[in-house]
Amino acid sequence: MVSLSKRWLAFLLALTMLLGVLPVIALPVSAATTVTVLDGKISITDDVGTGKVSNGTVTITATGKRFSKKTNNITLTNESGSTATIGFSATLSNYDSFTIDGNSANTGVYSFTLDAGATVKMALKSKSSWGETTATLTLSGFTCEVAAAESNVTVDFDANLGSVAVNGTAVEKGAVVSASLATGVELSATPAAGSTFLGWINAATHAILTTEQTCTFKPTADVTVKAVFIDALSNAHFYLGALGSQHKQSAGLLGLSPIYYYNVETLGYLFEDLATATASDAAKVNKYLVLANDGVLPAGTHTVPAGMTLLIPYNAANNVFMSGAFAKEVKDQASYVQPTPYRTLTMATGANLVINGNLSLSAEHAYAQGSKDWGSVPVGPCSFIDMQEGSNITVNNGGALYAYGYITGKGTVTAKNGSSVYELFQFSDFRGGSVTTDMAGDDTHGVFPLSQYYIQNVEVPMTIESGATEYCVASIYMSSSLFQSSVPFFGKSGAMFNLTSGSVTKRYDGTTDRLIVEMNGTMEIATLTISVGTTSINSAKFELPINNNLTIKVNEGSNLHVKQDVAVLPGAEILVEEGAFASLNAGTKIYFYDLDQWGNYCGAVNKVILPLKYAPGRTYTRTEADLKDALILVKGTLDASAGQAYSTAGGANIYSDGNGKIILGKPGTQTVTYQATYNSTDKKAEYHDIPLVPAQLKNADGSYTSTATVTGGTYDYVDGVWVKTCSHEYNSSVTTPAGCETNGVKTR
Repeated sequence: MVSLSKRWLAFLLALTMLLGVLPVIALPVSAATTVTVLDGKISITDDVGTGKVSNGTVTITATGKRFSKKTNNITLTNESGSTATIGFSATLSNYDSFTIDGNSANTGVYSFTLDAGATVKMALKSKSSWGETTATLTLSGFTCEVAAAESNVTVDFDANLGSVAVNGTAVEKGAVVSASLATGVELSATPAAGSTFLGWINAATHAILTTEQTCTFKPTADVTVKAVFIDALSNAHFYLGALGSQHKQSAGLLGLSPIYYYNVETLGYLFEDLATATASDAAKVNKYLVLANDGVLPAGTHTVPAGMTLLIPYNAANNVFMSGAFAKEVKDQASYVQPTPYRTLTMATGANLVINGNLSLSAEHAYAQGSKDWGSVPVGPCSFIDMQEGSNITVNNGGALYAYGYITGKGTVTAKNGSSVYELFQFSDFRGGSVTTDMAGDDTHGVFPLSQYYIQNVEVPMTIESGATEYCVASIYMSSSLFQSSVPFFGKSGAMFNLTSGSVTKRYDGTTDRLIVEMNGTMEIATLTISVGTTSINSAKFELPINNNLTIKVNEGSNLHVKQDVAVLPGAEILVEEGAFASLNAGTKIYFYDLDQWGNYCGAVNKVILPLKYAPGRTYTRTEADLKDALILVKGTLDASAGQAYSTAGGANIYSDGNGKIILGKPGTQTVTYQATYNSTDKKAEYHDIPLVPAQLKNADGSYTSTATVTGGTYDYVDGVWVKTCSHEYNSSVTTPAGCETNGVKTR
């Protein structure tokens, strides 16, 4: 029997022989790669081993494969041997997420004070796809400022808004104290009554040191720190931000047309004026500024540069909406929350805000559903701009204004050629998806599915120049899905109102609850297509309604061309001023409604009128009693000779109070048009005949001049009466010569 020791000897001998014939298998080792910058003062290690350095710029990647995301963990280390402030710029592309010390981050400028050997942890995650997809992180612009053992700290603050203590002792503005890196200095800020403390900042860099009122501050160099206090009269302050995580709201059938939006991550910088904010190197990289307080933009010119976005927030998450905005369900009247200001920028008299980039007033809105009267209206906390008289917002070529909150007050907005403006298409008469779809497919009655619509998030006078485009955004729930559509309201072409030259100015008059649109150029009312989900509404099949709160004023020298059948509803007004011209295109019809022929034709609730749910500048709310006959005041010229002009049987109000001229062609033969009510039993639109007559022209005494029995021609308004102009020549002779004391008589 072999002893145990001999057995082990035999086993080892056999193992040695086996290893001699088998290949050597290497044990797994770390793939991490470390690179250094600033002569080794900073090291960067990534655990995947993709790090490369060239001319002081470090590039790191993470590659995902076949629907598998890949994370590359990165460590930046202070190798300087001393406490130091380390800064760098991070640029990202094609990535899923990026974090710094566990916090969501993005392209931006970053700064950290690190003890010797201390680290910053970063994580880069790739997207996933059918094949490989590579996320890239580029780190550049490294700085390493070694901390001083002793530093002077200068204290700054507004003594009218608060007080400051250093190491427990109150100090004056401008006080200088010595502090060591080891022990630091205790700072304490106390706001005065009515004031608020926003934070301690480095006065030179505007970096936020802390938002705690009392803190221990350890300086790394001579520095001025400022306690930032604000009150209700303070100037606007701005946080630096970067685009944070992406959010998606399911929209479209099967969610195939989602609405994407983002939140803006604030990055630890606070600026006390817009000019300083936009000029900072950090803002040039991060591109977002967030209004930090209800503050005043003072007199002077303030510019948002191209590529940069100024956000007036509506929530603490700083959600930012651009061409698409978040829509939510409001189930019933009890669930409806009237808009209130979350954050307000007040523009002082003489303040001019120039938008070369983007200005976003974000807010959530209710989507249209069933028979509810709050389609696309803002709800809950909203962003506001309050404009004092003499203030102005100018949106330049390439710039965009996203007004889902409200712009109110007495200032003005100008949208220049090449700019874009977005407002909500708020409508009160959605009859539900199936009824709207049925009406959109109706080729017989020509009733447009919506007539109670309002585009007035911007309440102040807004001048839209030819070449600018104003889009109306609406959200509708139908076919068990949410849909969002953006339709041009004013534009060069393809809009409801095509402005081919000049400009148009629209404003909301809260004292009369009316939207006034003034033309100073050439504009067409033309066909447009609205697509909502699988339903497409081509206005060419319908009589496009001019809503009951809308006044269109055609100023001297302007031209309005109507190329789409139009129904001018009770309450609507068209004013053709002296020296102005309005015309109908060949075959186009215009219908002027008398109030006597109007009824319960609004929405599924079958109301006579459905006013807008809420308008911040409204001091008077229109009711059914405010509806009047549709009105067109002709002081200039209305040429309807190529089309047909009708009034409903009651006559409407086609009149003049000056020297108006109306040119008519052969009277139209149409005797009826239609409106619709909602049949709740069958859940369908029920159509009603509206009797028509060739346009009746209203005289000063309330009587009408009929145009039904003539073959067309020109009507002039003379001494309060519409008179058809005749073609003739005059011959005259003296019947009785004038005497010394008697009048003569001339006969023509």
